[in-house]
Amino acid sequence: MSDYTSEAEGVTRFEVIDHRNPKERTATEAALARVFVAYDCKVMFSIQDDGRTLKIFVNDQDKDDEDG
Repeated sequence: MSDYTSEAEGVTRFEVIDHRNPKERTATEAALARVFVAYDCKVMFSIQDDGRTLKIFVNDQDKDDEDG
């Protein structure tokens, strides 16, 4: 598999949820699992290293995008 990069078109919110610990969680613990949140953003992703690496790039929305 070769490297691949693409924009996640239409996405304006990006969240990273930590599910490494599969135990049952209370609502408070579940909220703490959300380790990163970005709003009004542009998201791109890249798959590299023969599919073993996923990189996510979060940037501010372009002003041109906000103006329509």
